[in-house]
Amino acid sequence: MRARALVGVGVLGLALSGCSYFGVQVAGPQTPVATPTVTETSPTPTPTPTTATPTPTPTTPTPSAAGVKATGNLNFYSEVSSAMEGTCTRKDGRPVITVTDEANDFFTKVTLTAELAPAKDRLLSFAVETGEDSEEITWHLSYNSSKPAKGTSAKLVVNGSTYRISGNTTAVEIDSDGTKTTEIIPFGATVKCADQEW
Repeated sequence: MRARALVGVGVLGLALSGCSYFGVQVAGPQTPVATPTVTETSPTPTPTPTTATPTPTPTTPTPSAAGVKATGNLNFYSEVSSAMEGTCTRKDGRPVITVTDEANDFFTKVTLTAELAPAKDRLLSFAVETGEDSEEITWHLSYNSSKPAKGTSAKLVVNGSTYRISGNTTAVEIDSDGTKTTEIIPFGATVKCADQEW
């Protein structure tokens, strides 16, 4: 009886200790080991630097040339003036020649104005205004290439900074009593600008 009890105790001890009994390995109870959980994290994106768009700087248009001095002479029927002074300049992008004689021998004043094409190679318009002569008569000469009056014509010859204009122009003679007489007369003018570039 005691021997059976000892045998039983021995078998129980082998079973609990996980030892081999009759060539069979008996495993004892094992405590499960907790596996740590790894949480994946996404990398924080690096912000991309932005470049500010530059504000365009407004450009200032180049001003037109201030003009250069000019001298000239004028004749219709005969020489009217050989002592005209003024400027060769640009107005609204177009070359304009203006010369005046304020101490004329025949009229109180004589002014000649000629407008040229942008390249200064063609006459666009021509005008002469006179003050009163000794008989209180004034003259108004005009020519317009876009609407030339019948019988009128004009020719421009350029030589460096010298401009020669000739042709036939409309002339309006106004008497002291206001009577107007219109006719076509020949005319000629020469103007020399102080510089070729203006």
